[in-house]
Amino acid sequence: MVSVVMPVYNGERYLAECIESVIAQSGTDWELVIVNNCSTDGTVAVAEGFAARDDRIRIHHNEEFVSVYENWNNAIVQGTGRYVYALACDDLIPPGFLETMAGALEAHPECGIAHSKLRMIDEDGGDADNWWSHASVFVLSKPEMVERRHIRRAPLDGVLHLAGETVYVTPTQLVLRRSVLEQVGEFSSRWGNIGDFNWGMRAA
Repeated sequence: MVSVVMPVYNGERYLAECIESVIAQSGTDWELVIVNNCSTDGTVAVAEGFAARDDRIRIHHNEEFVSVYENWNNAIVQGTGRYVYALACDDLIPPGFLETMAGALEAHPECGIAHSKLRMIDEDGGDADNWWSHASVFVLSKPEMVERRHIRRAPLDGVLHLAGETVYVTPTQLVLRRSVLEQVGEFSSRWGNIGDFNWGMRAA
């Protein structure tokens, strides 16, 4: 059901904990596709160790180093699930995440994107300044929307983006219907480090 796609470059430090958070999911209908972007640390060894124990985990290797957004795109096309979740190698997801997010999209076929809250953590896994929780457009306009499940109709998120406010900070907050990716297209590298903002605007 869900393709968890993970582009990674030199992610050895946090990779094992990240993969373990996927394996610990309450839902089991997922695949994890790891795309190694010419890492020079122990990333490959860590990934191969998990892949040897769980056939839902696959590893692909780029022949040459590419930009971060090109690697997101490389990872996305390797997946086969009807939903796509792009996970960074230094992120963690709670045990019910995939089941809840994919379940929301299953229950609402008119929706193309499921959007989660975001908790910022520091390098040791402790709480960092969670600026999204007090700087997002929801908190600034209607704070209860942060805690309440709700449906937003298009093009609301696009309008919010145009207002210059933070709707979602990172693709790791989103589970996407693959059909949305097919319609909107891939991430663009021409926008530098805000390629995900550009993609979010186009999708919205």
